[in-house]
Amino acid sequence: MPLFTPPQGFVERLRAYDHLLRVRWSDYEQRWRIERRITFGRSMDPDLFKEQHYEEFCARREGYVPVLYCRKEQLDNRVLFTLWAADIQRQGGAVAVAKRIEEQEDAYRMKSRARWMDDVYNQAKDYYNWMNTLTPTQRSLGKQVGER
Repeated sequence: MPLFTPPQGFVERLRAYDHLLRVRWSDYEQRWRIERRITFGRSMDPDLFKEQHYEEFCARREGYVPVLYCRKEQLDNRVLFTLWAADIQRQGGAVAVAKRIEEQEDAYRMKSRARWMDDVYNQAKDYYNWMNTLTPTQRSLGKQVGER
């Protein structure tokens, strides 16, 4: 039996947000675990888990996966906001999130390349101006621009 039980009001708000979520205290880890029931998957072999993964085994044995971990004093609306902010389904699903991340990476690469090309252009312009500028010695010898 766990050392702490979550406040009933928090449990009700959590279930109202997502009925597949649960909260439980881990005596081994000394923190709250927010876990979600998996609706698909396969059975887990207990031999895969070592002693340090005991809580993972307990959760998976009951058909849950960990979603969020909280310290004892953090079980409040911050948990619900964090769950809401990180909810992939709210953002359109995993495919939409992956597509948005890839678009941001492509835009960053294009912007980075444009900055690099601008830098190359400016360096070439500076070098061209330097090559076509007479030094005081060349002027005193009466040379024209481009003569060596």
